[in-house]
Amino acid sequence: MQVNKDNIKNILHSIAVNVPVFLIVTVILTALLVLCTKIPQSALRPQMEESAEFLKESELFGYALDDVAGSRIDRYADSILLNIIWNYDSEDPLASVMSSSYYYTPYQNENDNLYDAVFKDKKADQQYLRYWHGSAVYLRPLLTFLNISEIYLANYIIFVVLLLVVFFRLIKRKLIAPAIGLGAGALITGSFFVPLSLEYTWVFLLALVFSAIILKTSFGEKNKKYLTLFMISGMLTSYFDFLTCETLTLLIPLLILLYVQKQKKPEGYSPVRLTFGCCISWGAGYVLFWISKWILASIVLGESALPYVSEHVSERLGLEAGGSIVSMLVSVLPRNIACLFPVGYGYAGLMAGIVLILAVCYIAFVYRKQDTDKRYIALLAVLGLLPYLRYLVFLNHSYLHFFFTYRAQLATIIALVLILNETVDKELLLRKKQKRGKQKR
Repeated sequence: MQVNKDNIKNILHSIAVNVPVFLIVTVILTALLVLCTKIPQSALRPQMEESAEFLKESELFGYALDDVAGSRIDRYADSILLNIIWNYDSEDPLASVMSSSYYYTPYQNENDNLYDAVFKDKKADQQYLRYWHGSAVYLRPLLTFLNISEIYLANYIIFVVLLLVVFFRLIKRKLIAPAIGLGAGALITGSFFVPLSLEYTWVFLLALVFSAIILKTSFGEKNKKYLTLFMISGMLTSYFDFLTCETLTLLIPLLILLYVQKQKKPEGYSPVRLTFGCCISWGAGYVLFWISKWILASIVLGESALPYVSEHVSERLGLEAGGSIVSMLVSVLPRNIACLFPVGYGYAGLMAGIVLILAVCYIAFVYRKQDTDKRYIALLAVLGLLPYLRYLVFLNHSYLHFFFTYRAQLATIIALVLILNETVDKELLLRKKQKRGKQKR
């Protein structure tokens, strides 16, 4: 699984060629945020009042299902996001977008702060500049005619439609293994709870959109265009996401792409080079676009954003965590894994999960192929393990927010299904199944 120096040079050259694309997309996305501030606050008021009342009556961290950690819904971040959107200043739009300020007091919950900002006209006094908050481009226009509960419903419909589009497109193309992986992953990671929180929604929608694009464009084509596509994916992830399961927008489309390319083997096919290039492109888009927000904010606001940003980065890495780093390292992975279905659904669910794991291991061992593509399997394994590396890198964040970061394992499940598809002798499995059927008759 080595990438030689020439390949690295070619990939870096391709990324450099995409610099104009990066700059153009940055200008467009920034302009869209500025434009959305021009929607008058009066047009938002009826829906914002309904939304503020809805969130005030909601639990900040309630459960869709009792005692199921994986069904925990985060209305805390949603309240902050609406507070920011409400406080955009059309008189100084660029500075307002860069600072992303909202009304805050430490003596109240964020849903109460939002309520006071809307009903008592409390002014913004706290900046939140470390994120782009690009979802305002989508939400602020919607809030002129929909309240938050109606937006949740709209997002649910969009999510289900996109999921079905990708799933049935995979089936139509006879890409059964990734279709099974996507379906199983969506179930096991509790994706049906995702649209109930704005915070959770964006990476799933982006991952599905880019997966649909991959399926539309990946047959018999060369690899270079994917570097641009994955760079834009990384940029949009940085733009929309609130640091939840950001790796999904890289891994789900990439795993589908690798499977497609393996089936078609287009000219110049190299899974390692393709994976390396797409990961570097996505990472460059994600990190550099995030940094560009801090640089723009520093220029527009006339003060360095880096001290504030570095403080929060250290906190999420666990460098300034309140608890023991050792205890977090030991428990962060089990906390995220324990949210998966059926493991996180009581004692019976735990037992069912253990049986399922044992059954998968049995099939993988007894019906294993003799001739497998070991490099391809190793590549899938590395990609499937990336969410766990993410948990360890963003230690404090993944430890505290395990109830939504656990969904990054959706990509792990897809990777596992693709590995099983490559290693299990399906013809042998089918023959033995048919033989058992005849014996019973």
